[in-house]
Amino acid sequence: MRVPKTSHSCVICLGRGFISYTGEPCEQCNGAAYRQAQKEKAMANTGIPNRFINATIDTYIPKNPTQETAMVVLKEYANDLQNMLERGIGVTLHGAVGTGKTHLAVAILSIAISKLYSVHFAAEDTIFDNFKENWGEPEKEIQYLTKLQKVRFLVIDDIGIRRPSDYVSDRYEAIFNTRYANGLPTIITTNKSPTELREVYERQMSRMAGNYTLEILGSDHRKM
Repeated sequence: MRVPKTSHSCVICLGRGFISYTGEPCEQCNGAAYRQAQKEKAMANTGIPNRFINATIDTYIPKNPTQETAMVVLKEYANDLQNMLERGIGVTLHGAVGTGKTHLAVAILSIAISKLYSVHFAAEDTIFDNFKENWGEPEKEIQYLTKLQKVRFLVIDDIGIRRPSDYVSDRYEAIFNTRYANGLPTIITTNKSPTELREVYERQMSRMAGNYTLEILGSDHRKM
């Protein structure tokens, strides 16, 4: 069968710039839009907030030496992601609010996504609001807990803002212990110092002892 000649330069989208039956950008003639669409698709259901969907290490702007150090160390971490996964080494970012801890944590997930690793992002409030929502439905609660336990790279944002009840402590122990036993990296951000976290979550934080721990100082970027 002979293929009819066409005046369009692109045989994939016929010069439209997008695929008519999917609505997605054409990889051949609209590459930047295509790559962005693929990234957004990969990030769907990861829990990453829209505000940080395009966060990368290169777009982080350090304002002082601690922020500069964090950026350099995490760039090295991200460049050695396979080794970090094999060794189960995560990251603990602690310091004042608005210093870019969440940005940097998401930047690591973004690189993990590009390497086809499973990832999940959840703020502490989101985790326990989800558990509360699923009280009375054990199957959904276990499903969510299993997701947090088994995803390759997990970010828990703003750990330590909730009152450390027995329930919160038990759930964290279930998450951290399983991830530690399976050698899976956990990345946490917190406004508390490591000492303060250990005072309320001693057993859980002992599982994070092997993490790269970085203090990020500075004023609130969001107010500048």
